[in-house]
Amino acid sequence: MSFRLFAAGLLVCFAVGIRAQDTQVTEVRFEQDGGKIVIRYDLSGKPGKKYTVFVELSNDEGKTFRIKPHSVLGNVGKNVLPGTGKSIVWDMQRDYPQGLEGEGFVFAVSARLQKSGKKWPYLLGLTLAGGFGYFVLRPKDDKGEMTIRLPEDI
Repeated sequence: MSFRLFAAGLLVCFAVGIRAQDTQVTEVRFEQDGGKIVIRYDLSGKPGKKYTVFVELSNDEGKTFRIKPHSVLGNVGKNVLPGTGKSIVWDMQRDYPQGLEGEGFVFAVSARLQKSGKKWPYLLGLTLAGGFGYFVLRPKDDKGEMTIRLPEDI
């Protein structure tokens, strides 16, 4: 089956980076391999941090990106680390068995820094602080007297 999406080389790739987070997607390129599209890119960002990578497709020269490839594998979605030579494989034939026709197709690859999902250390800290605060700041209704009872055998 032939996919007209790539006819005449009218498909363009570009990258969208979020500068405020020092994230950049660069060197976006693609190739067709049968019914699959391989999109390659480089991701620069904070070393050791994880990013969520998105890929979208426009059929109006990049004015809108209404086509969201679903059958994707590789360095896409959550937990992508920065580096060069990243790739996304889109099984276009699975998403669009009849192919896509027309001109003005544009891929966009973007990335966003993932927020740390580890909230439990903060909750544990708040719980411990609250418990400690209760024992330190609780009202003292006793007068400082204490009674100790011993067994009668002693």
